[in-house]
Formats: sequence, C-alpha cells, structure tokens
Amino acid sequence: KTKTRTSKGERKKDSAGAWMVAWRERIAQDVFTRELVVSVVWTVVGLSLAAVSQDDAFCARVLRLPSGWTPLQRFLALLAPAMLVFFEALQLGLGAAINPMLSVALGVAAKVSPTDALRMVAAQFAGHVLAVRIFYQAWHKPLTVISPPSPSAELTTARAIAEEAALTFVMAFLLPLVGERVKSSRMRSLAPPLIIISLLFAGAERSGASMNPALASSLALHSADSWESPVVYWVGPLVGAVLAGAALRLCDAPPRAARTLRKKISGSGLTSRISQPALATKRSEPPHKRS
Repeated sequence: KTKTRTSKGERKKDSAGAWMVAWRERIAQDVFTRELVVSVVWTVVGLSLAAVSQDDAFCARVLRLPSGWTPLQRFLALLAPAMLVFFEALQLGLGAAINPMLSVALGVAAKVSPTDALRMVAAQFAGHVLAVRIFYQAWHKPLTVISPPSPSAELTTARAIAEEAALTFVMAFLLPLVGERVKSSRMRSLAPPLIIISLLFAGAERSGASMNPALASSLALHSADSWESPVVYWVGPLVGAVLAGAALRLCDAPPRAARTLRKKISGSGLTSRISQPALATKRSEPPHKRS
C-alpha cells in the first residue's frame, strides 16, 4: 500500500510537472502572450517588494534587515534574490524582455523583427498598466511607491533626460550582450541582477532611474499626484534604447559593414570629436595601407 501511494504521488507530481512545462511552452511561443503574462507577474512582484521595503517594522523584525538602511537599500537587497528566484530558479521569465525599452533596442539591433518588436512593446505597456492596477487595488496602505518617478530638484530637465538616457543605454546594451556572449551559465544568471541593481543604486535618487516609460506612465495613471516630468521618462529612455540598439547592431556587424555604418553616421554629423582625428589619419594613409 505504501508503494502504491508513493507511485500515485509520483504520477501526480509528474503530471503537474508536465502541465507546467506545456504551459510555459505554450506561453513562450506567442510573443504577445509571453510579454503580457511575464510583465504583469514580475511588475506585481517588483511593486510588492518596493512596498515591503517601506515598512520599517516588518523589515527589521521579520526580514532582519539593518534598521539604519533606507527604503532604497532595503528594496535593492530584496530585489536581487527575487530576480534570481523568479528568472533562474523558477524559470518564469520565459525569455521575455519585460521592459519596452529593451524591446526597442532589440528591434533597432535587428535581433527581433519590427512586427515582433511592436507586439512586444504593446504587450509590455498593457502588462504594466494591468499590474499597477492589480497592485493598487490589492494594497490598501498609502505608499509613495505608487507615485510616478520624479527627478531630483537639483537636476534640470535636460540633465535628467541625459541621465535617464545614459542609464537606459547601459541597461539595454549590456543585458543582450551578456545573454549572447557570456558563456558561463552562472555569470549569465548573476550579471542581470547586478546590472539592474547597480543602475538603480546609481540613479534612483537623482533622475529616478526609471528606464521604463511603461512603468512610469502606469504609475502616473493610477496616482492621485500630478506627474510633473513625463518628458524625462519618455524622451530619455527612448534615446538611450535607440542608441543601445545601434551599438548592438554595430557590434554584430562584420568589419566592412561596421566601417560603412560608421561612415553613414559620420555623414549625418553624429560622430564625436574623438573619432574625427582617427578618420583624418586614415585618409592620410597611402592607398595600399588602407583596409
């Protein structure tokens, strides 16, 4: 009887495991469904962590976090293990980009088709709006986490846009690069949380480190506060994502195509002053030494 009960339990576990695998494969096959589902689930998880990090008593008594830590430090301390569990241990990421700016960069880099990139962005925006709505209804305490991001008072609008663009560029450039070129599975697992946490730590108290117009706009839609700086969290991330996609495309291009792309960029007046002496030196070389 014990053996029979054990075998029945094993069969139930096997069937449940097979159902989970089939469910994941079915969602992962459709770009829109994958991005929508994963964006909703992960955004709810992230907002819940941000809410918990603001509860001083809970963090000190239950989570045993140092009492002197700020809410941002507590949030980052909770975010790192949550990302590892969600994306690596449970494999719930399903290869989703989640952030629309990452989808834009992948589309510019020609790593996904334009149609898929548009579907991904649409699903991610819908997922963020739905996730913030779910969180807003489920959490009854008034929290600053539900407020839209805003830059520091010491930053001008142009400076805040530049910082958001820089943060988004690093995020949208490094994450695909790590996934493609890092061979160690352990490093591929650890690098994304480290990149995200480093960027949030660097910019959260200055520009807000949103890097995500979908999340910023969703928070603004469900907030009673007025959103004073929407241009910062739209223009900055979009510029950063487009530049990251161009950089990824340049990295993937063969040498001759890369030189052609650089010439096109040079002709459009977008080259930096640093590259101009190099171009002048190359023109001065004899023809037989030019590559």
